[in-house]
Amino acid sequence: MISVEEKKKLGFKYHVTLMCSGNDTENEKYLRDATSIAKGIAQRDFVLVNGASKAGLMGVTGRVAYEAGGEVYGVGLKDYEAEIYPWFSNWEGFSSYNLRIRRLTDLADVFIALAGGLGTLHEVLDVHINQFLGKENRPVIIVSPMAELYKDLCNRVKEEGLYWDKLPEHIYYAKDAEEALSMLDKITAEYDEVGYINKSYYPALSSEGIYENMKQYDEKFNILYADREWVVYPDVYPPNRFRSSLTFAKHITKDLCKDKVIFDIGCGPGNLGILGALNGAKKVISVDINPAAVANTKENVARFKLKNVDVREGSVFTAVGQEKANVIFFHPPFHQEKIKDNHTRLMNSVSTDGFNVLDRFFENVEEYLKPQGRIYLGFSNKDKNSLTHLDKLTKKYDVSIVAHEFVGSSADYRLYDIQPRKEKSSKLLSLFSLKKEATKEV
Repeated sequence: MISVEEKKKLGFKYHVTLMCSGNDTENEKYLRDATSIAKGIAQRDFVLVNGASKAGLMGVTGRVAYEAGGEVYGVGLKDYEAEIYPWFSNWEGFSSYNLRIRRLTDLADVFIALAGGLGTLHEVLDVHINQFLGKENRPVIIVSPMAELYKDLCNRVKEEGLYWDKLPEHIYYAKDAEEALSMLDKITAEYDEVGYINKSYYPALSSEGIYENMKQYDEKFNILYADREWVVYPDVYPPNRFRSSLTFAKHITKDLCKDKVIFDIGCGPGNLGILGALNGAKKVISVDINPAAVANTKENVARFKLKNVDVREGSVFTAVGQEKANVIFFHPPFHQEKIKDNHTRLMNSVSTDGFNVLDRFFENVEEYLKPQGRIYLGFSNKDKNSLTHLDKLTKKYDVSIVAHEFVGSSADYRLYDIQPRKEKSSKLLSLFSLKKEATKEV
């Protein structure tokens, strides 16, 4: 349960998953309702989620919401429609129809079903059946003509005595877009009253909750990240789902990277190091303890046809050898919970395993930095103990904040520029200390 005020600080936005046709239509009512609902979602500053097609009502709603200044999250079948269209602020592409449905469902706070075919009908049924099973209570608003079709289907099953209505249902029927948007307003107002938060909203989840949500995607899928398409393996961190990774990407520039040697420690699918290479790095060494992440990074390196990224398996600096970097990228997890025996390596992207990861990184990081070298490190105040521990570890460094977002929330994000204190500064500090002590003795 999270208050409206805290939601605003966190940057939380309601996501509305549209179930609708991927086939073109000239039906004026269908197009009018789709256009009005897409505009309404954008005007409310909600995120529109749909099946990522260019055609049909999916294409209409995506384009309209984008043109109205809204965010559009596409979840598509990449083998069927692989192109990422300009109106997507986020996008994921799956080979598996079931995983695609899972992700469309995962993201939703409210579902709205427009005119559609068997796929739309299946999506509505999937949510409705889970309501019967007590595993789902997010509402589905079904707009005419799908409303009449679905209501008739349910009534026919009831007439046969085969309808299983053991638990409350959250299915609402709307005659048009205006009524559907009115229902949407009522639902989100009720959400605000009770402090509702989506069960897949990572800034509000524990490390175990984030791990379990990521773990269910057990096949390779593609993502849109930093305006490029990447592949993400099972058991590997998907950077497009984390606002921290999106912020970090914005600060990997040519000024920072050109002609530099860069280490990407805990590289996941290789995103930060690869962005360094794409921004002119002379050489990148990407390291991860997770074998799946190493394989994933190698595939992404090949996708971008990079020859200067060396991918290695190891813990922190164990795989680096004697080499030194101008810049080290380090994006450790923010949670201190210990990693358990039943966790896969995916948990390494979520938990610092006590403070083990932070301690090991700072234990001898200066040995791996060239003169005037620096560390770009992203962190949060989400786990106060972890942040306090990081502050202790960086006391002896010059630390500046490159970016600070969601300030004042329970899960802010800070991107630090950390540099060893210059030798001259250290000597001055020592002389000052000695002078102070000498004055005391006199």
